[in-house]
Amino acid sequence: MGTVKRQTGSAKKGGSPSKVSGSSENEAFHSNDEILTAATVVFGMRKGLVRLDPKGPEYVAQHKAERGLTRLWHASVDAGPSTVPLLEVMRKHRLSHMEREILAALLMDKLGLLDSRIREVADVLRVLLVAPPHMMRALRYLSEQGKLYRGGLFYFEDLDEEVCERKLCVDPNLLDRVLHGDSVAPAALSVRKEKDLFVALGRLTQIMQQKSDKLAEIQRGNSNRSQFLRYARRQKAFLEQLDRMLDLHPKWSLAKVRKDMSSEPDWMMLLALVGKTMEHIDANDRLFSGAGLARVVCRKREEFSAGLARLVSTAPLLQKGYVQLCAGDILPFQESPDGIKHAEFELTDDALQKLGLEETRREAFKKVAGLRSAQVKLSDLVLSAETSAGIQLALSHAQKSEVLMKQWGLGEVFSYGKGATMLFYGPPGTGKTATAEAIAHELNKPLLVVDYSKVQNCLVGQTEKNIASTFRRARQHNAVLFWDEADAMFSDRDKSGTAWEVRDVNVLLQEIERFDGVCILATNRKLTLDKALERRITAKVEFPRPDHNIRKGIWKRLIPSTLPVAADVDFASLAAFDLSGGEIKNVVLNAARQAVARGTSGPVTPQDFEKAVEMETRQGWSGSNRGPVGFV
Repeated sequence: MGTVKRQTGSAKKGGSPSKVSGSSENEAFHSNDEILTAATVVFGMRKGLVRLDPKGPEYVAQHKAERGLTRLWHASVDAGPSTVPLLEVMRKHRLSHMEREILAALLMDKLGLLDSRIREVADVLRVLLVAPPHMMRALRYLSEQGKLYRGGLFYFEDLDEEVCERKLCVDPNLLDRVLHGDSVAPAALSVRKEKDLFVALGRLTQIMQQKSDKLAEIQRGNSNRSQFLRYARRQKAFLEQLDRMLDLHPKWSLAKVRKDMSSEPDWMMLLALVGKTMEHIDANDRLFSGAGLARVVCRKREEFSAGLARLVSTAPLLQKGYVQLCAGDILPFQESPDGIKHAEFELTDDALQKLGLEETRREAFKKVAGLRSAQVKLSDLVLSAETSAGIQLALSHAQKSEVLMKQWGLGEVFSYGKGATMLFYGPPGTGKTATAEAIAHELNKPLLVVDYSKVQNCLVGQTEKNIASTFRRARQHNAVLFWDEADAMFSDRDKSGTAWEVRDVNVLLQEIERFDGVCILATNRKLTLDKALERRITAKVEFPRPDHNIRKGIWKRLIPSTLPVAADVDFASLAAFDLSGGEIKNVVLNAARQAVARGTSGPVTPQDFEKAVEMETRQGWSGSNRGPVGFV
């Protein structure tokens, strides 16, 4: 570790070990490979000294040779060009001779160039064969106060350990540069059209997701900094290449938005939310929460709070109208760090317009699970007078909401619960689902049918997030929200056996209060619902099993004029059977199937209907038997 003195002698250029066994004064390293290959020779020679008698002549000669090679190694480092990534790093951080050797040893360990592994600080001291007079200096270089640590060239797995026992790892991004030079940016940006660029950004979204997840693991105490730093490096490389691409195409929408983004972290968050719009990953991924976005902009764990601060309502990203809380959040935004962490964000309509992504969002809407256009009309249904009256009352609320809440002033009195929330209750097959679709058709809205199995999740907290995102999707699509078998979700909290069931119901009730659209709950068991739900339902509509007159109307409605029905079929007699609308539909279909199996000209006979009724009413899945079958 003494003063550099150039050695003279013969040596070949090109990076072979002979490079450090003697060299001209102009000898220099020209690649990362040359630096580390030569260091292998130096460290190997030091390891050989351990096996020799310090007082013997062989040790003295070997030690002298090792010191000469060490000085030559440093001289070659000094003489090398800064275009070599490892030399550029050493000069940028102004590393001393010992710090250079420490960095080289850490890199060689990761590349498998050392005979023994480096896991702790003490292992570095053994590899370098640090003499006792220099031991304290080496420990200072290897502490959190040293240039290597402060410069991010290596990190500790646990700072609470004693210095010599700390496990350390070299920065994986530096390792990438040593292996690949600076050519680590992805090649996915070789595009000619902006629409292809938005697709190519899917790789960036995935990198951001991985980076955010790895930092979340670190925050939970599961140290994984190596992978976090690797994804941070990939994200940085991708963003650099993206900027170069946008410089070449200044007229692209994304390039214009980039010019308006003076803050690099804000730019990262916006790009992450572009990935949400493009559906590069699931829109419910935690990447799009406040915590997820904050992790995207972090270079280290300590920057997390500063990332959250970029999402308060007064921050530039929200003030400029690029980002907002997910559509429909009408309660005041909780500005606390915990509130921001759990909030979910999205691009505003203005941002989508600036980016030219409105059509992309419309196309994405078509793919939403459970969302469908309403085809059934109210005129297609045969309902009792009381049921029809309840439906018309609820429709009046939905259709005249502007009058009720604004012109008549009810919105000033009711701070929440302004939407039309209906409860449909009655036996299966009585028309609850068809009526929900007919209401959506009447309001010229799509119908969003909730899949209970996809909302319910065994992971703590995930069900609540799924519930909130369900209402958010209904707002985004301006859809009628239909909860079939609502009693499975809206159970009585007094009878709930677990805390998470109570939390789920609480979230459901809160979301209903905040929802200003049309929400329909359907259940076969009215009395099992939570009591607090009573206050939130604006219309309770019963769907009883149809009586004889209604059944006649259903039979007529479900028999099209083109169906070849035998002349002796008596629909008045068919209406005598105690069947629901859904069961009548099945009977018509099964009777027609039997007839068409005989020939395409029909007709559908009384016997076909008789057999189909028997199939529907005999002892089966429902466990019911409604009596003898036959025509009267």
